[in-house]
Amino acid sequence: MATVDIKIFKHHKKVDGTYNVKIRVTHKRDKKYFDTPHFVSERQLTPKLTIKDAFVRKLLNTLLDDYRATISELGEKLELFTAESLRDYLKTKNQVIDFIKFSNDHIEGLIKDDRSGSAKTLQTVVFSLSDYFKRKSVSPIEINEQMLTRYERFLRNSREITRLNQFKKPISRRVKGMNDAGVHNHLRDCRSVIAIPLQIGEGIALLPAFLIGQMAAKKLVSLIVSNRAPTEFETLVLPTQLFARESSLNLSKVK
Repeated sequence: MATVDIKIFKHHKKVDGTYNVKIRVTHKRDKKYFDTPHFVSERQLTPKLTIKDAFVRKLLNTLLDDYRATISELGEKLELFTAESLRDYLKTKNQVIDFIKFSNDHIEGLIKDDRSGSAKTLQTVVFSLSDYFKRKSVSPIEINEQMLTRYERFLRNSREITRLNQFKKPISRRVKGMNDAGVHNHLRDCRSVIAIPLQIGEGIALLPAFLIGQMAAKKLVSLIVSNRAPTEFETLVLPTQLFARESSLNLSKVK
């Protein structure tokens, strides 16, 4: 049985005299910790470093209740976790993930592994997605069915792009819209970017709609239930690997 509790370390006292409140995760006789955004001063603590401030205790009890509910919802899957992976799961479950940053981190990993060809292919897609959104930060929730349809139209139109040259200076140029073959190849590569976390993640730590968004997941379910042939676009951007793992999509919640 996994448990969560509050822990404050005396030797972690900050220069300003405060202590960070940490969450202790105990599972399979192992303990792991992670920080919270909460800090307390000595006057809010007892001599044994437990929190006596009623307002702070209420905030932290609500947080602990949320973590305990999450653990309960895992059911038998809890046994798949180590204390470390459970800590990471709880720590990131409400975290907003930057899809572009996540992809760029993966690309850097490919380069370090001497897989520059794959890195270059993925970088092209990430650049294009940044061009489409006109920003460098994108939530996975934004990558949904409607967006992918608009994205296809975007690829077929002439557009201005800005890239860094070999001297790291931004250079803008206008590019032509893609033809059918170009769109086909680009969406094929786009699918590989969409599948990145499924390929490198660990077990059920990945949440539903992490990549293509709940709308795209719903579309995939609808497609399978209808038993109709998928369009070429659907085949490219809706990876069926999602159904290869029970953890990646909760069918009972997609309606």
